[in-house]
Amino acid sequence: MLELSEEEALSAEHLDSQMQKAQEQLLQLKRQQEQIEKQKRELEELSRRQEELDRGRAEMTDKLARSLRCARARSVRAQKRLEQLRDDLGKVSDSTWN
Repeated sequence: MLELSEEEALSAEHLDSQMQKAQEQLLQLKRQQEQIEKQKRELEELSRRQEELDRGRAEMTDKLARSLRCARARSVRAQKRLEQLRDDLGKVSDSTWN
């Protein structure tokens, strides 16, 4: 049988201890990597949602601006039509009295 000297046995225990520590560190690093990857995915999702929100906001602003321009144009046309009707009513009233 192969017998280890006391010094060799301590050296083997030291190596085992170092290997155990290295394995624990590796496990800890893997956990940190998983956590970082999860945070990365969450940030990517938040970024995507922010971009979607910004696009939606820009579209709504554009639609609102177009609707406002259209409403103003209709208002101007309605005002002109009202003025024309008043003029026509005034002409009819004037001719009725004369």
